[in-house]
Amino acid sequence: MSESLKNKSSELRILFLWSAVFTLVIWFLSVSQGNTVLSFGVQLILAGVVQFFFGWILFRNIWDFLRRRRLERDFFASVVIVFIYTYSIFSWFYSRGSVFFHVSSFLITSILFGKWMIAWLESWICLWRMRLESQAPRFARTMRGKEELRLPVEEVRVGDRVWVRSGDRVPMDGKVVGGLALVDESVLGGEDLPIEKKEGDWVYAGTLNAGGSFELTVERLRIDSRLAKILSHADRALGSESLFEAPDKKAVRIFGYSSLILASGIFFFWYEWGLLSAIDSLFIAFSVILVISLDAFRLSYRIPLAIALGRGVRSGIFFRNFADMEYASRVSAVVLDQHSVVMEGQPYLADIWVHSGPKEGLMIRAASIAAATPLYVFSKAIVAKSETMHLSLFRATGVGLDGSGGIKGVVEVRQTKREEEIFVGIPSALIMAKSLSRGIGNDVERIENQGKTVLWVCSSCDVLGFLIIEDHVRPRSLEAVKVFHSLGFNLILFSADNPKSASAVASKLGISEVYSLSAGDEFLDIARKMKDRNIGVALVGDEVSCSTGSNHFTVLLDGGSAFGTDSFSLILGKNDLGDLPKALLLSRAAVAKIKMNFALAIALNLIFIFLAASGTISLILSALFMLMIPFLVFVNSLFFRSKSSMPS
Repeated sequence: MSESLKNKSSELRILFLWSAVFTLVIWFLSVSQGNTVLSFGVQLILAGVVQFFFGWILFRNIWDFLRRRRLERDFFASVVIVFIYTYSIFSWFYSRGSVFFHVSSFLITSILFGKWMIAWLESWICLWRMRLESQAPRFARTMRGKEELRLPVEEVRVGDRVWVRSGDRVPMDGKVVGGLALVDESVLGGEDLPIEKKEGDWVYAGTLNAGGSFELTVERLRIDSRLAKILSHADRALGSESLFEAPDKKAVRIFGYSSLILASGIFFFWYEWGLLSAIDSLFIAFSVILVISLDAFRLSYRIPLAIALGRGVRSGIFFRNFADMEYASRVSAVVLDQHSVVMEGQPYLADIWVHSGPKEGLMIRAASIAAATPLYVFSKAIVAKSETMHLSLFRATGVGLDGSGGIKGVVEVRQTKREEEIFVGIPSALIMAKSLSRGIGNDVERIENQGKTVLWVCSSCDVLGFLIIEDHVRPRSLEAVKVFHSLGFNLILFSADNPKSASAVASKLGISEVYSLSAGDEFLDIARKMKDRNIGVALVGDEVSCSTGSNHFTVLLDGGSAFGTDSFSLILGKNDLGDLPKALLLSRAAVAKIKMNFALAIALNLIFIFLAASGTISLILSALFMLMIPFLVFVNSLFFRSKSSMPS
């Protein structure tokens, strides 16, 4: 996309420069040579080149309107230019009257300049994308046997070993297999300070080896690298349609036809009242049409959104598209997933309570079910504990997620050759009530009130015991929650855990509203109601996003390995919840600047329309003012780039 914008900008620049040269020659002839036959002939030829060669883009607007009935931005200006050019020819041939080739050529040159400026601005906005793409080296020091070869990255294969020296940029995504170094990942939106990389750590293409040297094994080709995914993500976002796109297209039609009606009224006012001649009244009407700058409205939203998108990428904040960024500006409620966002995400099995049977028997049954259900949030912790106990698991069949937030299946017990139906999670109300009557629930409740997760291990007829799962709250999550509260966001904790454990975690964070999947809370209905009331809701984390579907603003905290997920509206590349307030404030600042730009564009259009209608400004000045309005909108958008007006 950046390359196409650059080519478009270069093409328009060449057309503008040649058109400007021809216009200056025409202007000189009209002033110095008068209305002679030679002067007219040269002006006619030069103006024809400007009209039909340099200005072919404008005449395409007329053709599109006649063929598709589609009104483009410069349609009425194109009609005005054609009329002036045609009128000059008839005026000279029939009465040797005045010709206005210099005016029509100047109008085309002015419009070409405006289009070049817009194309240049859009390509300039994409410079950060082009710089990011240039960070990854084209060659890699690849070890083939005992020989070090300098190969193009396209020839490097998965499994090759690549040597990265101090000061070099990493050519491919892979894992360190030898050496020690400090790697600067800020170019990909990672940490601002260099990170120590040792054996087993991931490194990414485009990052800088700030000190030391290491050898890596290539895990992904360049086209599948994190850098390539970021570039693809950015291209899709920059090429996406904004929520302002449809209103802008309506504005083109409304302003276009309104300007035609207004110009017609002004013509009849000046001519019917006998104040001016027909041609002078017509030129004033043309001035009104020309002075209306529709490009200003497009720049009003495209530039702030593109600047915000680029700044977000440099900070590790990746919006899926412009529409998601605009929706983020309305977010006032943030739903945090307990296990993937608030906690460190490394739950471990802290203790085992046995109610009936040996501890090993309990663990074998639970681990056999968990090993066959890797999607369950606690499966990894249960299986890891069974491995430390050196247990041989049973064969499990019919395994799946249970509707109450647990897992269930059938295991084949080797000793008895019998099959047992096993459940791991939070049991039904009936089993829980029976257990409470036997005093089991009191101990469970005490543990849950400490913020720990109690997984019940049940057979089809009895409670076998409990697995005590523990995880720690991320320090950065605590800091982020304080920031959210200070900014006035409404925080909600969503958990697949039992309600008491979730409430205990929420109490540590200072969050008063909790929804628990295991308690049967219909969070999807609540999220829909909040959305219907035009309350923006951000769903942060894996479980809460999956539980509510894709028709919501979803946020993923990602450290790099799962970046390619396209179903999320926003991805935080630093895996830091503290970046979410920055992203939401960034989107608010962008939308606020868009509204300011719209107000500025409307005010300037009204002022210059009044000046043109009153006959204060000429046709040429109208063209200059038509360029001035988008330029002032652009300058106003640039203040958005300054650090003083951007969230830190």
